[in-house]
Amino acid sequence: MKEIEKKVDELNRIAPHQNGYKYRIDFASCYGGYRLVSVNPKNGGHNGAFGESSIAPRMPRKEFIAYLNGLLNGLKYNNLK
Repeated sequence: MKEIEKKVDELNRIAPHQNGYKYRIDFASCYGGYRLVSVNPKNGGHNGAFGESSIAPRMPRKEFIAYLNGLLNGLKYNNLK
């Protein structure tokens, strides 16, 4: 879990969300694993991150790490342009 938390922290540094929202991990083993959500700091409400639905499918740990790596690498590459 530490590896995933570090990647989400880095995501929050690299791509700050509008309106002060923060990217967070939503984990539920009974529903299939992890998903990335945007959380409103004022009321705790959340929705899907990066245009995904709030009911986006969840991913197993390895797939979620690959997803986060892809997001981070894409954002870093885009910032180099």
